[in-house]
Order: sequence, then C-alpha cells, then structure tokens
Amino acid sequence: MTSKNEHENRILRGKIPMIAAALVVTLGAVALTVLPGCPSTATPGSNQVFMRAISFDPQRISIDAGETVTWINMDLVPHTATSGNPEDGDSGSIFRSRQLSREQRFSHIFDEAGTFRYFCEVHPGMMRDATVVVNEN
Repeated sequence: MTSKNEHENRILRGKIPMIAAALVVTLGAVALTVLPGCPSTATPGSNQVFMRAISFDPQRISIDAGETVTWINMDLVPHTATSGNPEDGDSGSIFRSRQLSREQRFSHIFDEAGTFRYFCEVHPGMMRDATVVVNEN
C-alpha cells in the first residue's frame, strides 16, 4: 500500500510536463510582445524602407531626384543596404551602408533619375532585387 505522500507525488509528476509546456508557451508569448529586438509591425514612413523578416519593406520605392531614402533595421539580425546585386562587379559603388543592428539607420540622397537595385550583403540570397525608382523633377 502506498502512502498519501507517494500518491500525491505521482500525481504531481504526471502534471509536470503539462505545467512546463504551459510555462514555455507563456514565456514565449511575453518575449514576442515585450522584449526589445522583436520584429515590428509598424509601417514605414515616406521615403523609408524597413529591413524586417529578412526582407525589405517596401521592396520598391519611388522618389523624386534630390530626395533621401532611409533604411531602418527592424530585425533581430544585422543587415546592409548595398547598391547593385551580389553578382554585379560594381555592387556598392553607388551606396553601401555599414552593417546595421536593430533600429540603426542608413540614408542616401539620390541626385539622379533612374532605377537603382540594392541588396543586403549579409543575406544576399534572400534580400535582393529591391529597387529605388528616382523620378526626374
């Protein structure tokens, strides 16, 4: 015959995995909503490009000559904004940011009309073929 304490211990041991799973789910939900560095749901402002979810948002932006575009990293990982594409011999010749950490910014003034492709040097396979379309004034 088992004692009352042994019986209660067996019941508690059976509930531990369920309690642990509930704790993990709760802590995960808190981390996603409270901790700094989690991806943002904000919308980019005028002439802004967000780097988030390993992509550029928006992928294409149109501005007038003489205006500035600002890239803002909203991701947990570093990114760059680099003109061209990885296989281009002259990538980075028009603009090249340093590696931007969470919430860091890089801006470039586009003086000439044209279409300018850019990519992220950290994630060239996923973050590429984004464009800034610069219209003549």
